[in-house]
Amino acid sequence: MDKILKMYCCSDCGTKISYNSAIYGKGLCKSCSKKGKRNTQFNIHRCGSDSSRYKDGRSLKSYFCKDCGKPITFHAGFYGNGRCKKCDGKNGSHRQTLNYCCKTCGGWISWTSALYGKGLCQKCYRPILHKILLERNKSGKESPGFIHGESNFPYLSDFNKPLKLKIRVRDNYKCQICDLKEKYNTRGNKKIKLIVHHIDYNKDNCDKSNLLCVCNSCHSKTNHNRDYWYAYCTYLMENR
Repeated sequence: MDKILKMYCCSDCGTKISYNSAIYGKGLCKSCSKKGKRNTQFNIHRCGSDSSRYKDGRSLKSYFCKDCGKPITFHAGFYGNGRCKKCDGKNGSHRQTLNYCCKTCGGWISWTSALYGKGLCQKCYRPILHKILLERNKSGKESPGFIHGESNFPYLSDFNKPLKLKIRVRDNYKCQICDLKEKYNTRGNKKIKLIVHHIDYNKDNCDKSNLLCVCNSCHSKTNHNRDYWYAYCTYLMENR
């Protein structure tokens, strides 16, 4: 109680300060604390050689273009080729100012298409893109993801809601691949229950050792590279 009744003053300028600033703070008023005189933790208002990030003064130097002598930025002078944008384009080293041609017809294309794309103009790339889209839109046996065509067959009557509930309770309402809880499992914007997955992809095999709880995201992954996911899920069931 005696500490609260005492008068406390700033250790720099002598102005009156609060009890909390004196006992628990740095013993400075607001104006002195903003000056950063004793705030060595963050080095506030420190620059030049006094700064903790000071290296050799490279950013304080002035840099000029090698060709025309105009002032340039620190990054262009220290990390770049030491030229301004205008001289950089004249020397042909600036990729955006170079001229690029299509590999097929020789027409002009943008630098992004040449460096990051296929190196083709829109007219030449359109037939290739059309073939890619046709391959993706194939269905049935012509689809690249076709396996055996049994995905549309109905499930057995044994694969019912009571059996799925038992599997979810056994797996503690968690995805056995990524440990996602059922309350966070979603499909789009809707919350759904965990999916009971057939490990060997056989709908007729409804044995509990062949069933596993997975979330919507992991279930979509198991439909690709099935040999890997069959071996992985079998390993999970054997090492429960």
